[in-house]
Amino acid sequence: GAIYHGGSDLIDFMSKVYGLFCVSNPMHPDLFPYVRKMEGEVVSMLINIFHGDSKCCGTISSGGTESILLACKAYRDRGRDLHGVSTPEIVAPTTIH
Repeated sequence: GAIYHGGSDLIDFMSKVYGLFCVSNPMHPDLFPYVRKMEGEVVSMLINIFHGDSKCCGTISSGGTESILLACKAYRDRGRDLHGVSTPEIVAPTTIH
């Protein structure tokens, strides 16, 4: 694959953004309230992009295990609410994660 290079202006901008947030930890919104604000803005933008309504909500995770578990929970809840699934199961190999 190719590497996208947006020019020196983009690199300068990305360096400034990284400098603002590289030491923040979204798991501690009490210490980094601007990260909570940013999460709310990103979720709001995505709800708008996907034509969501006032019932929509969201969260941002840092990736890895947390993201996988949140996706499983979302599908579990959807199966319960839309299809009456009361005892969901995950079929996975022993080598999972």
